[in-house]
Amino acid sequence: VAWHHLIDDVAAQLPEGTWLDRITVDTSGNTFMTGPSNSEDGIYEFVKSLRTVTGLHEVALEGTQPTNVDGEPVTKYEISSKLIQSDQPAPEKDE
Repeated sequence: VAWHHLIDDVAAQLPEGTWLDRITVDTSGNTFMTGPSNSEDGIYEFVKSLRTVTGLHEVALEGTQPTNVDGEPVTKYEISSKLIQSDQPAPEKDE
């Protein structure tokens, strides 16, 4: 996995008003992304856009939770996906 390309591709999918706080990857290639958004629509748009990123598959919204950041109401999200390992064929993209 070319990490800098993957991070750039993920960041390019962020809609206005949606931020990425953390990306974690376990040894099996499972990824988890968390952050806040000003709107739930922004979160759904982000999930849909992530499904087009080369190197990720099985992108799913795991949950949301209303909270406050710097006194402003936001919705925190958690998104999961799997990395496509370089020795695996790329699966069909989700539509």
